[in-house]
Amino acid sequence: MTHVRTPPVLVELDPAPDDSDSTELRALQTLVLSLHDKVISTGTLPEQDLSALREAGADWAVARRPLDPVLHMVRHLTDDAARAVFSRRADIGLTTRVKATGAAAARELLTGFQRSYDSGADSSASQDRRLLASSLLWGDELPAELRARAADAYAVVAVHRNADGNDLETALDHAFWSCGGHGALSSVTGEDGFVLVPTSDEASAAELCREVCRRLGGELWLGVSWRPSQEIGAARQEADSVLALARGGRRPPGAYRVEDVFVEYAVLQDPAVQVSFLELITPVLRQDSLRTTLEVFIDANGNRSKAAGELNIHRSTLDHRLGRVEQLTGCRPTGARGLQTLATALTTYRALHGGVASSPPRT
Repeated sequence: MTHVRTPPVLVELDPAPDDSDSTELRALQTLVLSLHDKVISTGTLPEQDLSALREAGADWAVARRPLDPVLHMVRHLTDDAARAVFSRRADIGLTTRVKATGAAAARELLTGFQRSYDSGADSSASQDRRLLASSLLWGDELPAELRARAADAYAVVAVHRNADGNDLETALDHAFWSCGGHGALSSVTGEDGFVLVPTSDEASAAELCREVCRRLGGELWLGVSWRPSQEIGAARQEADSVLALARGGRRPPGAYRVEDVFVEYAVLQDPAVQVSFLELITPVLRQDSLRTTLEVFIDANGNRSKAAGELNIHRSTLDHRLGRVEQLTGCRPTGARGLQTLATALTTYRALHGGVASSPPRT
């Protein structure tokens, strides 16, 4: 594979991969970084780069390497790039294009992989199932051979777990099987990824995922969507957004659907509304004491005594800080409507940053 210099715009996003195929994975990583850099600079997807990604996907298939680590790398590198762009420029439109570029990169790698993958005698059922999962999640169209193996509809489950020392993919496979989720397909690397489970309807999908959470316990969050097999790409995006909002809203571990985060999800679908919420909350985020106070006050459901105790400050100090929040935002945190508006703004900010507490964009 031809070496490509890491683009300067995103050079800080170039950590050395820890995969056993580190040399090849690093080359792929650099290709994806280059594609992001060109889209950020020019606004276009160069066909030459897309072709290089298809070729790289084909090489990966010929070498019989698993595709999951590659797609995992693309997904996380894209999330990091989107956060970097948002932090520097506060440009929702450009951030959205970065995420679309990541999806395009995954799609081209998958296309090349599909064309060269040989599901012959030397391939395992596990490899074939992983390819089916990746193709449903990231592909534009299923090849005929894979289409025949797909279920009619799936629960699409975006997963994140805080590390507990156990293998997440194995734990999920066992839990879904034990709870009746037979035929599950997984694309999980490390502590996050996706699981596809054949289910007949949305209600069954939600109940299955709640049961899996009860069975596994621990700090496990699931974002759940349900779609016919030809709409899995849309379900992936929905489930991923629901997961980000549940974590960004500091909700407890569990299984969540769109209806659980309906207001925040609606905000994420409208860039203009996103901008207004981010502009609202940014002055608070730039002052650590006010941000921490507001977060604790929201977690306490507006209970002053509880929040003051959690912060170990006097009630008068709490009231002063909440007054400053109101001065900066125009929203009264001690009123139900104002507190809900501020909570939605905070959740939107965290979701765009992957739940990471980081400095807000400078404008």
